[in-house]
Amino acid sequence: MYIWKREDFASSTNKMKIFIEAMHGMGDVVCMLPMFREVRENWPDSQITVLVQNKGIMDVVRLSGLNIDRIIGINAHLNKFEFLKMLLKLRREKFDLSISAAGTPLLKARLVSWIVGAKKQAGIRFDKKKFASYGSPENYHFVDFNLLILEQLGITNHHYNPRLIPDPQDVAKFVNVIDRSRPVIGVVIGRADAFMSNRGIKDKIYTREWGGGIRHITHIATLIKLLLAQNWQVVLIGGKQELEVHDALNPELLNECIDYVGKTSVAESIALVSLCNVSVGIDTGM
Repeated sequence: MYIWKREDFASSTNKMKIFIEAMHGMGDVVCMLPMFREVRENWPDSQITVLVQNKGIMDVVRLSGLNIDRIIGINAHLNKFEFLKMLLKLRREKFDLSISAAGTPLLKARLVSWIVGAKKQAGIRFDKKKFASYGSPENYHFVDFNLLILEQLGITNHHYNPRLIPDPQDVAKFVNVIDRSRPVIGVVIGRADAFMSNRGIKDKIYTREWGGGIRHITHIATLIKLLLAQNWQVVLIGGKQELEVHDALNPELLNECIDYVGKTSVAESIALVSLCNVSVGIDTGM
């Protein structure tokens, strides 16, 4: 479990306390940032705690510039007992409001909200009649779908684009590596997180691969070659889980790129993307 909090954070306070459950992938949490902003603007003096899945996503929330007071990162799938223990500990803080992510199933959202024990609860599926009136979730961008939650709290007429503000110290690490006189493109070589198959052996299934298996690697390599041929300066971006794809690429091709796969944290990757003219990839988080 990871915890980040502001220096002046205090669990015992007279401020209104708001708990936001955001136990989803990085791309989903990026799309929740406008909702976080709306919560902060409507309750400027409140104390906001956000619950996410891991340290990397903590960095996304931390770098949103939204004045979040505390961010807790824990993988509930791998640490079910620790997760429950943490929720029960939060219950003692007596939250005034809990908000569940739009993508959270109703049972899970209600269970987490109930354990935390907030006086008021909000979630996209909590009001069945209103949820039915929205129509299919596919009708909405995920940013807007999360903002709809706030209608249960009387907040309407809102729309913001997500924004991240890289740490200047992280940006400084890459400024001298990239030639800004040439167009720069970040190529995110990932294929999103793996899901496990229950059919026979438990093979990894990457639901967002560009093709499948070797075809993903071939397509990524072809894209890099095309960009290099157009005089783009190619920056390769990815975490340690992307090393499997990275190591299957031709070493000579990698040598023509600025290669940061497996070498940067999420916060550093955000700084790296900020120096690119364009970024392209399949993994929606990056």
